[in-house]
Amino acid sequence: PERPCYNRRREKLANNSRETTMKRILLLLLLPLLLLAGCSKGDANAPSAGAPAVQGRVTTLSPQEAAAMLAQHKDMLLLDVRSPEELRDGAIERGILTPFWSLVRGTMNLPKDKPIMLVCAIGGRSYAAAQILARNGYRQVYNIRGGIIAWKDAGLPVKYF
Repeated sequence: PERPCYNRRREKLANNSRETTMKRILLLLLLPLLLLAGCSKGDANAPSAGAPAVQGRVTTLSPQEAAAMLAQHKDMLLLDVRSPEELRDGAIERGILTPFWSLVRGTMNLPKDKPIMLVCAIGGRSYAAAQILARNGYRQVYNIRGGIIAWKDAGLPVKYF
């Protein structure tokens, strides 16, 4: 007879494999959006220097604009869509670690009446997540251009874990 712990381990491995496959499929579906978000240069609709860029219902802000907005709007949610491991590179004080895949799957229960700002490492994942939120009825959605790397390059404060 087979051991119960062996069966549980085999089931767990099978579930992990299915989850990994689903993540890969979702990533392939989102890849064009991520590439457009992270690689768009010379956009005909690009804003003038110093003005926030608005794409659809997502407003992209420079780190300085984002910091000013966070200071003005104490009710704003700042969602950090990086992995827990990436937090070692530093995080913004009010940031709430929010798994990217939870936003993609729609399993997060976020208030639609509060402004939401998103950040990731370089801006691509957070932009994709922001687009998903905007398509799902969130009205005030902001993305930090360049992510935490641009935030730190601008000399803005970070906390380390």
